[in-house]
Amino acid sequence: VRKGELPRPGSAAFEAERRRRASEPRSTASFFGVRPETDRVTFVIDHSGSMSTGFGTDGRTRYVEAVEQMMRFLQGAPAGCEFSVILFSGDTISTGGELLTNDVRTLEKIREELLAREPGGGTRLAPAIREALMMDDRGDPDMERLEADTIVVLCDGETERGPRWVQPTLERVLPHHPLVFH
Repeated sequence: VRKGELPRPGSAAFEAERRRRASEPRSTASFFGVRPETDRVTFVIDHSGSMSTGFGTDGRTRYVEAVEQMMRFLQGAPAGCEFSVILFSGDTISTGGELLTNDVRTLEKIREELLAREPGGGTRLAPAIREALMMDDRGDPDMERLEADTIVVLCDGETERGPRWVQPTLERVLPHHPLVFH
């Protein structure tokens, strides 16, 4: 978009491309049953202490299950799908500002890095959302840098600030960028 190679979100050309993509066969890849229709996604995943709790009966933790489900989604997504990951607990940990491509080598590296991190700490979601939206100090998204069109959030419980901040944040952002939140 910054280079002028893709249409700007909200433009007629962008909407035409969105309609064209909607008519293409869709991926069956899912993340906990959610099927984001995108090729540019940011995953915001809870990395707090409660994510070390068991999930199911196979001995996996909630965190390991989240990482594995994300990996299956990215492996099942069309080639060239771009993604980033932001983990949140007391702090945020991310794959960086640039989106990564879902090639085999990158996915193996990211999976290994994520699984090497043990969950711990509190549940501070708001800073992770600010990072996902590349918000400035005033709370405005940086439209020149924001590449993802979909943000998938996974949190297993109540966040440190509660839910009151979510709606005002989305109301501030969505008029500027046609993002999809799951």
